[in-house]
Amino acid sequence: MSTGASRPTVGAVVLTMNDRPEEFPRAMASLLAQEGIDLNAVVVGNGCEPEQVPAGVRTVTLPENVGIPEGRNVGADNVKGDHLFFFD
Repeated sequence: MSTGASRPTVGAVVLTMNDRPEEFPRAMASLLAQEGIDLNAVVVGNGCEPEQVPAGVRTVTLPENVGIPEGRNVGADNVKGDHLFFFD
């Protein structure tokens, strides 16, 4: 039964340095499995080109590791949503 309310949009920023090859795919699967929201996700490669990114998820490659705060800022500039979620 629908209440007619719109679903919230969530901008999710995921940072990676490609240093967690087992955990990263599980984390992305968990993020993409969320229900009841419209998800707008981006993976930011902090000093690397992101690997193991699921189809349909956008990426941003930073040529050097700029640290967590700046990586998050770059990601935030590349997503839209009612809510902002940092998943790193």
